Amino acid sequence: MSGERERPDAGAAALLSTVGMAAQGLGRFAYLAAIGRTMPGDVFADVSALLSVAVLLSLAWPVPLGNAASRWMSVDADAGTQASLNRSGAMGSLAIGALSVPLALALGVDLATALGTGAVAVAYGGYVYARGARLGLGGARLVCAMDLASAVLSLTLLAIVLIGDVRSALLLPIATGYLLFALVVAPHRWRRPGSFPAGLRSFAAWNVLGGFATNGLLLVAMVVANAATGAAEAAAYAAAYSLATPASMLGQAVSQVLIAAGASRADDAAGRRRLRIEVAAICVTVSVAFALAAALAPVYMPWFYPGLEGAVASLQLLLVAVWLFTLGLIPAALLLAQQRSRAVALGSIAGCVLGFASMVALAGPLGTVGVTAGFGIGSLVTLASLVAVAVHVRQTSRRPIAQ
Repeated sequence: MSGERERPDAGAAALLSTVGMAAQGLGRFAYLAAIGRTMPGDVFADVSALLSVAVLLSLAWPVPLGNAASRWMSVDADAGTQASLNRSGAMGSLAIGALSVPLALALGVDLATALGTGAVAVAYGGYVYARGARLGLGGARLVCAMDLASAVLSLTLLAIVLIGDVRSALLLPIATGYLLFALVVAPHRWRRPGSFPAGLRSFAAWNVLGGFATNGLLLVAMVVANAATGAAEAAAYAAAYSLATPASMLGQAVSQVLIAAGASRADDAAGRRRLRIEVAAICVTVSVAFALAAALAPVYMPWFYPGLEGAVASLQLLLVAVWLFTLGLIPAALLLAQQRSRAVALGSIAGCVLGFASMVALAGPLGTVGVTAGFGIGSLVTLASLVAVAVHVRQTSRRPIAQ
């Protein structure tokens, strides 16, 4: 239904998307901070690791499908396409939910907590798909409003769980918030699904590999730290991680907007010039935000986590690594707008492999510092590779090539 689609200014859409994602990021931070201040350190570390597992699994289909929806719905929003994408998003979310339960059990948690992990995986999968699809339709205002509403709902329900001291239900409030978002924001087209648009399946399939390569290291870092270090060090790292990861959501917020904006302006020379200016402004804004976050870390870290002042250096190092990761999402989004999902995947593999190998190798002798260093190495290599690929693509051809 083309009538449902708008073509908002990328800067305005990015601002709305960033405000919404900031609300989600701050909500997730407050969520973890509340657990960290009221629950034992091992419970806090487990919850952080299980959330990372759920988000990591979403890279298997919901995230790439959301990126595909953001790109395709910006140019082709008929009811059949929407219904097909909706059904694929729902099935993919259910699949990763089922897979997350045995993985959580393997990490040593009880069955109820493992089922809570499954609920988060299903709901988060629906969230990231719905977000991408609605942004492709030009619905940045609805996305922003529901980000705020779902974050408030999650924190309200968490307060009830904490008051009742129901530890096995610590993941259910955030799952409920994500689920509410998905149900409201996803395009309401389910009947008479059509075939996927040409190139979409291949685009999404390559985006699975690209998603794991570009996003996976950040999520694996918490899992590796939890597995390779002692309980006290893992808890301190979880505190730093809870403060640093919401900042990474800045890049994710603008990424889906840039995919939609780049696709809709592919044949508009003036629009492409304006997009380049907006991208430069986004890069500067992101860099300033991370610099301020690192500089002020000694101030806010002790306030949120009394007794963990020693984790300030870990937080600052982690913020540098997350900054590199966030910048890497921007050339990746611009390439995806041109249907260059294969280029993104291949350009990210070296950083992913090198980063993971460095994490594993350095975690033993250096602990969480080694984990963060490995993540930073991988993010830097990925950023350099994607910038090189983007420059090469621009020099050789400005015409999108379907994968």
